Amino acid sequence: AMLRSEACSGLTRTIIDALQPDTDRGQIREALADTDEAVTVILRKGTPPFGNFYDIGGFVHLAAKEGALTPRQLLEVAYNLTSARKTAAFLSADLPELPRIQGLVSAIAVLRDLEEEIKRCILSEDEIADSASAELKRIRRAILRQNEAIRSKIQQIVGSSENRMFLQDALVTLRQGRYVIPVKAEHKNRLPGIVHDQSSSGATLFVEPQTIVNMNNELRELELEEKKEIFRILQELSAGVGARELQIKGNQEILTQLDFMFSKGRLACNMNGSRPDISGEGVLRIRKGRHPLIDRKT
Repeated sequence: AMLRSEACSGLTRTIIDALQPDTDRGQIREALADTDEAVTVILRKGTPPFGNFYDIGGFVHLAAKEGALTPRQLLEVAYNLTSARKTAAFLSADLPELPRIQGLVSAIAVLRDLEEEIKRCILSEDEIADSASAELKRIRRAILRQNEAIRSKIQQIVGSSENRMFLQDALVTLRQGRYVIPVKAEHKNRLPGIVHDQSSSGATLFVEPQTIVNMNNELRELELEEKKEIFRILQELSAGVGARELQIKGNQEILTQLDFMFSKGRLACNMNGSRPDISGEGVLRIRKGRHPLIDRKT
């Protein structure tokens, strides 16, 4: 449990949860060497910037099968790529010879172009940047212009003195993505258009004036174009992820191994532990021993 609290990622905590005591001297020595190297790094320059990297293997494989990932999934891929790149840079300078750590770091694939392209296109899990493509920027500008034109037209209708008497109020609202005006039910025939909804009392109808039906239709078409272009962008980014499936999944495995090593290293430092020698003599010698679960101050 103490070791688990030191891990950065859920992937690493899963490995820790499955740990069992080992009896193979060779494997024990390798595990102790991992911890020893991590302690060396921590004492010299601190812990690598792993961050809480994600388990992305499943949807990276989906991308490799030509599936389209969601913005959130793509951002998680970009986060892992950033984590891998920063970790590799951290562990590649100002350190002594550390063969186990350096062997892992040398296998990290730095995919900065893909990382930056995802971040350029996706601002959050709910927002794609206008600059993700020239076509998306064009469509969104057209949507803004169309919205302004509709609002201007509908304000003319609402502001007309001859219309005021049969409007419930001058509030313009949206129903099913279309601009509508609240009309008193008894005057429904005074404003030609399409009824989209009514109030709970039935006294008010929400009418889309006939004069803006075509304008609303054009707006809806633009919104559908926007969705289509966003999907194309997500497909293109997903294809880039899928093409690098092995490298991205390999990075995830390396980050997990390193996070495990440094979890052990941090725990060793926190406990002021020292690396034991493992002998084949069946003899146990403890010098200046402390029980690790008892507060050292007492």
